[in-house]
Amino acid sequence: DENDNGWGGRLLVYEMHRRPDGTLGVRIPPEVEQSFGEAAPLTMPNLPASEWTRKDQGLISASGPARATLGTLPDRAFVSVELTVPPTGRAGFWFGGAEERKVGHLVAEDAFRVYVDAGTGRLCWDRSESRLGANPEKERNYRPLKVKPGDRVRLKVAIDGNAAVASANDDVCLSTRMYDRGNKSFGVWADTVGAGFSDLTIRKDGPAKP
Repeated sequence: DENDNGWGGRLLVYEMHRRPDGTLGVRIPPEVEQSFGEAAPLTMPNLPASEWTRKDQGLISASGPARATLGTLPDRAFVSVELTVPPTGRAGFWFGGAEERKVGHLVAEDAFRVYVDAGTGRLCWDRSESRLGANPEKERNYRPLKVKPGDRVRLKVAIDGNAAVASANDDVCLSTRMYDRGNKSFGVWADTVGAGFSDLTIRKDGPAKP
């Protein structure tokens, strides 16, 4: 994770479906999602007003960057949140330790991130601000995602060991490997103002009861 990009393998637990326009989309199969157990809501914590604004049961980023720690996750877990796309910038989940580490001449938070990039129209995985090579924007792991400011995106992430699969609106998927999640903490983040997070749920108790 601290070297240039290299092959790390991919986990593809996708199900294809036909969109109204005849093109194909992909999603995490419902059976896979349900295998993580019953969904339990997570209450958003009280956070510094300089970074976050509470709205109903959710959060809106009041500054950029803003980062919220929501707890820890076991080796196998499934998280879901409704993300309101900000006017510009990036917003989504982070996974991993909150410790800082040296990356070249920079100090970066040691966390994996999956996010919606409003400016480029992408669903992306990366690891903090780690060095990605000569052309980071082309090398970053991403899929095109049609979004505009104010859209609501259901962002889901399935984690099983070091494999992780993200889904946006049950229509676009992207997988990666997370080989070291540190203290296994997780949360939400945004690098801009106006990103909204609501209806957060977690599945982490194994197969759902019949």
